[in-house]
Amino acid sequence: MLEYIRTHPKVVQTLLVVFIIPPFLLVGVEGLRSIGGSPAVAQVGNTKITQQEWENSQRIQLDNFRTRMGNRFDPKMFEAPEMKQNLFNALIDDKVIALELDKRLINISDASLASAVMATLPPDLIDEKGNIKAAEYQEALKRVNLTVQSHQESTRSGMRVEQFNAALQGSAFSPRTVTNRISDIFEQEREVQEFVLKAGDYAAKVNLTDAMVKDYYNKNAKLFELPESATIEYAVLNIDALLSQVEVKEEEVSAFYKQNEGRYSEAEKRRASHILVKMEKGASAEVKTAAKAKAEKILAQVKANKADFAKIAKEVSDDPGSAAVGGDLGLIEPKTMVPEFENAVNKLKKDELSELVESQFGYHIILVTELTEKRVKAFADVKAEILENLRRKQAEKKFADAAEIFSNVVDENTDNLKAVAEHPKLKLAIQTATNIGRNSNPALAPTAAYNNPKFLKALFEKQDVLKGKRNSDVIDIGSSTLVAAHVTNYSPTKVRPLAEVDAAIRSSLVNSEAIQMAKKEGSAKIAALLAKDDTTGFGEVKTVARRSDAAINQAAVAEVLKADTTKLPAFIGVELPGIGYGVYRISKVSQPAKSDEAMRQSAQENFSGMFGQQDRYTSLEFLKSKNKVKVLQPPVAATTSASATASASASASASK
Repeated sequence: MLEYIRTHPKVVQTLLVVFIIPPFLLVGVEGLRSIGGSPAVAQVGNTKITQQEWENSQRIQLDNFRTRMGNRFDPKMFEAPEMKQNLFNALIDDKVIALELDKRLINISDASLASAVMATLPPDLIDEKGNIKAAEYQEALKRVNLTVQSHQESTRSGMRVEQFNAALQGSAFSPRTVTNRISDIFEQEREVQEFVLKAGDYAAKVNLTDAMVKDYYNKNAKLFELPESATIEYAVLNIDALLSQVEVKEEEVSAFYKQNEGRYSEAEKRRASHILVKMEKGASAEVKTAAKAKAEKILAQVKANKADFAKIAKEVSDDPGSAAVGGDLGLIEPKTMVPEFENAVNKLKKDELSELVESQFGYHIILVTELTEKRVKAFADVKAEILENLRRKQAEKKFADAAEIFSNVVDENTDNLKAVAEHPKLKLAIQTATNIGRNSNPALAPTAAYNNPKFLKALFEKQDVLKGKRNSDVIDIGSSTLVAAHVTNYSPTKVRPLAEVDAAIRSSLVNSEAIQMAKKEGSAKIAALLAKDDTTGFGEVKTVARRSDAAINQAAVAEVLKADTTKLPAFIGVELPGIGYGVYRISKVSQPAKSDEAMRQSAQENFSGMFGQQDRYTSLEFLKSKNKVKVLQPPVAATTSASATASASASASASK
């Protein structure tokens, strides 16, 4: 497998990123070498963690999260101080662990690394026979482009860290007596009867006065506030707004097609398989002669029955990565193979077999399995695409001049936006939005210009704009989009009149008072029951347990299960929100006839895992103390440039 890594660098770069790095969420630091001159943000013993190393770590984490989460990925989570602190701590932890493992001479073998690569391939890349689906596999490998060396190192480092964690967590255990006791509590069953005093039965007894309503209104004015809002007219200048002013002639489209024919061509594609007879670089003449003789023998065997190429490759090729798929290398991208190999492939026709091809890795026998000739898309098929691109390019050229005109017109006409609609070089639509608040509304599209935080801040922070009905400044909200607005109506924060909320307040107060009445009567009933047990009024006996659906009101389950049952029957009262008050009679506590052994085993494993995490934390704290870890620059302060890099990376990814 490692031979395959060295022979096909572009392919394996992707393999390591897509299938190795994501499983190790917090990658090792050994693949993130310090760059000279970069300031240190932390120090572990005599080893420094540099600003560059920290930024590299964040960048890798960003890529990992994006790969794992797909469309759910939000780069803003990397801006949270808690996330930065967690990643910073993890980087230090990995450095501490790596140094300790170095001292103990613990490493990951090449064979283990190769096995990890194969073991982490997702199921959709493996066919029913256990072979790699070559085409899909090749496509997945194209998605990223990072160096092989750095990812081999960081993968190996991640595996070492995992080995450290596994050693600690694997040795931790939870005493069976502790697990059994907790499991007993979880499985415990209680026989319960329920007596509910409904608040509705007391509503008619509540003596509610106008003074009580007014007092509640005055003390809870915040509950009845209507937030400030504005009705606005606004105009948006962006590339789309200028497209209607752009006209592209037919001959321009035709000329562009002729001048850029290569852009609309599909290059020749070749798919190839090979058999490798490995030979180390600088091998002796005897070794080279033996390798060549072996290769010639295999070549003769293949020539005798070319249809068995895949079978022979699986049996004898020294490149296990491709041998697993019958020697298939997928589509051969330009400059992804060593020159001798690529030159040979480019000379072969479909189903044509090469003679022996010598490279620095040994002798190759190559078979071209697919060949697609170069194809140029017809003008009619790409005309609409070219037209749209040319129109957009012209609009982009117009944008700078239009932006200056837009700003000037808005400044010169301070009390309305009609001028931007009437200006011959703008002709912008004047749009209206109502109920606009000071903060972005999550229910509205985040792309809406009038819902942009920067725009809203500019709109609400200037009193002459908000209340004086003057035009706002032209606000750049990003993505070549400018917005200006005019407030036509502003409503400040105000408290709704008592008359509007009187009915709601009365309903709430009546319910609250009724529940208190029910609670008072319920408490009196419990006192009487403690003096003399009586089941009158209680419902049927029901069994309540943590592991089953609630047989009584859900709000009372937790209280019933934690009630003191040293003396039975036991009685407790529980306020039931929106319902009233419940009195509960607990008559029996028991364990199920048969324990859930699967659950107990799971509990044993979970508690052992918890103890293992504690052991890991304790060990790391000891190692940090031993290695004298020092934080030289807090992670929030140290990540200014890293955050910018992460945001740029996220933007670039989104635009692809």
